[in-house]
Amino acid sequence: MSGACIDPTFRPPRRSRRVGRVRGPRRFRTLQRSRVRARSGPLTVTWSPRSIGPDDADVCVAYAIPTSVGNAVQRNTVRRRLRDAFAAQAALLPAGDVLVRVTASAESCTWAEISSSVAELTARLGRQSMAKGDA
Repeated sequence: MSGACIDPTFRPPRRSRRVGRVRGPRRFRTLQRSRVRARSGPLTVTWSPRSIGPDDADVCVAYAIPTSVGNAVQRNTVRRRLRDAFAAQAALLPAGDVLVRVTASAESCTWAEISSSVAELTARLGRQSMAKGDA
């Protein structure tokens, strides 16, 4: 893993929306059937609308990071970067569930590259969900 571009002083922006976790097999099946998808760099995102209760998080995110990305330490580093990047973009995501699939090339990406991919995906998901009338 290349750590040359890691900025130890980086702090992600404050979160304005709650980002939760996707839980339960029914929600994962719904995500698998969803046709609202976007791809940018090493990331593929699938979005599915759902009704939000008063105690629920607005956006729930699940991460699919295969072992081809690297060992557990490398996969967890990618997951932490993704979590921070999605938390920074949470206000722009349409309410619902999001599944993030990662390719092996994500391990070599810097935080800035992952963050720009997430920003691009967030914009695409927003447009697609509005076009379908789901948001």
